[in-house]
Amino acid sequence: MANIKEKSIRDMDFEEISIKYENLFSKIIWNDLFKKINDEYRNKYQIFIRYKNEWYDSPSAMWRDKIAYGRNIIYWWFVEDLIIKVLEKNLYIKSVNLFWKDKNHDFIYNHEIKKIQINWEKSTDPDIEIVLKNWNKFLLELKTANKDIFSIKRWNVESLFSSVANYEQFCLIMMLDLAKWLFEIKDLTYFETQKPFSNANIEWQICYNFPTPKTWIETLTKINLDSFANLLVLENIWVKKFKLLKISIEKEDKTWKKIIENKIKLEKLEEEMNINIDDFKDRIEKIKVKTPEVEMSWEKIEIEIKKI
Repeated sequence: MANIKEKSIRDMDFEEISIKYENLFSKIIWNDLFKKINDEYRNKYQIFIRYKNEWYDSPSAMWRDKIAYGRNIIYWWFVEDLIIKVLEKNLYIKSVNLFWKDKNHDFIYNHEIKKIQINWEKSTDPDIEIVLKNWNKFLLELKTANKDIFSIKRWNVESLFSSVANYEQFCLIMMLDLAKWLFEIKDLTYFETQKPFSNANIEWQICYNFPTPKTWIETLTKINLDSFANLLVLENIWVKKFKLLKISIEKEDKTWKKIIENKIKLEKLEEEMNINIDDFKDRIEKIKVKTPEVEMSWEKIEIEIKKI
């Protein structure tokens, strides 16, 4: 019998998502609590679909259509709230909250112009702030993977280095594999030894590979985040650059702010150019190895073709 490929989360309707999340999270948090959160997001989903059916305009991103994009935002908010409830059961954690500009999980419906907007202030800050019982603080960025491809965009990592500089807190990344109920956490120093690459799976954007999640999500109730508190991140070159930018902003020195911002922008562009050059060289070499005859001139090819 042929294997039936599991449907991707982004292609599921809400009831399918509800069953999937219930199987995963109701074993960890109280069943009544899961039901309360589930009902809240079912209601948000139904309202969103209702107004989309009435031809309200809504945000989109890259290649995704507007209904799929809005639906997946709701699913992501749903996961964030569930992960927060799991972390609240952790023995070492005092509090867990959505961080800063990402505290609203809802849409705004403008009925006059039939438009749906996301109720947030756009930000590159991490998703969650965690305070341990010993008062150590961590910022946590949640990520999920699609089709077992675990990677993170370079700009996302750099924005977390900026958060370290701005908030003087440790930043961690948690990759979730919701298909297998697994997670993996890395502190930012992990990326100092990783080589960025041009990722064909997301329109050749510059990314880092991320380790495949191997730890059961239930373990989040027991893990001590202090084990990820790596002071070496403070010596990271990007953290130092963003600290200089922060000082120029605090001193209200517009000249130095502009210089530092543009120097950071220039270095990013130069690095991206070099990555793409290396990537093209690798792709060219693969073709040559696979088919050495491509090195022939067109004149030689013409002669050989005429012999056929």
